[in-house]
Amino acid sequence: MKKLAIAGLTMLFVGATAMSALAEKIPSQGPTNPTDNPGQCPTDGYKSATSTQTLTIPDGNPVGVTTTQLQLPPDGTTILDVVVSLGISHTWIGDMNVALNYDHDCTPSTPPIGPVSVMCRQQLAGCPVDDCCGCDGDLGGQYVFGTNGASKEIAADVQGCPISIPNGCYRQADESLFNFSVFSGLRKDGCWTLHLQDGALQDLGVLSGWRISVANQQTTAVEASTWGAVKAGYAL
Repeated sequence: MKKLAIAGLTMLFVGATAMSALAEKIPSQGPTNPTDNPGQCPTDGYKSATSTQTLTIPDGNPVGVTTTQLQLPPDGTTILDVVVSLGISHTWIGDMNVALNYDHDCTPSTPPIGPVSVMCRQQLAGCPVDDCCGCDGDLGGQYVFGTNGASKEIAADVQGCPISIPNGCYRQADESLFNFSVFSGLRKDGCWTLHLQDGALQDLGVLSGWRISVANQQTTAVEASTWGAVKAGYAL
């Protein structure tokens, strides 16, 4: 009888442990996530913050200009993926460097995470800030960038250099040290900025607004259980 009792208790313990492990794998009905592949330019289910700030980009000035901060409200989640959208005009895309930075606590005392290059002196290696000359195509309108954008890097060599750069969905500059996945898992309520540099004289650009869109990480719920429910499942 003692052996039967011990065997019964052992089964109860193993069963409770297995149930606990299973409960940890049950996904929650957490925040809405995108239905398409993360990083693509459609942003259904992403949370967004938008700036309508207009900035003149200093011509041929390696110092460049930085936008004011954008911040999404906290909702208890972390970042899964990022898509950035620019309203921008410039008469020579090969002049332009555009980079995205993220400050997790929105304070000047901590270094930002990044930068992630969005545009990188198209058709000039290494994103120089004071050299001539890259692709001479003109920017004008709305350009969206994601890690898995529908088109290759904007004005990449294999696409040539069109006179007018089409609006649409592109991958970020592939010469960047980082891509947007560097932000994955970080707190969502930090501050985002763009830094824009014009690397050569005689062509002017204006940023007419921009938007940051963030997909939330899913969370994992642990299903509550009672000892009575576990024991009932292993009744002798």
